[in-house]
Amino acid sequence: MTFTFLFFTITIQKRHVSDEDIERNAQVQKLGEEMLDRQCSVYRSL
Repeated sequence: MTFTFLFFTITIQKRHVSDEDIERNAQVQKLGEEMLDRQCSVYRSL
């Protein structure tokens, strides 16, 4: 009887976030909220 096991090594590293990344993520979130508001306003009028 043969058992086959797969072994994985997972390495977790702390990600350093730059100021540019923080600003870009904030812009993306703001744009996403604006798009959601536009979509909701269209559905409310129906």
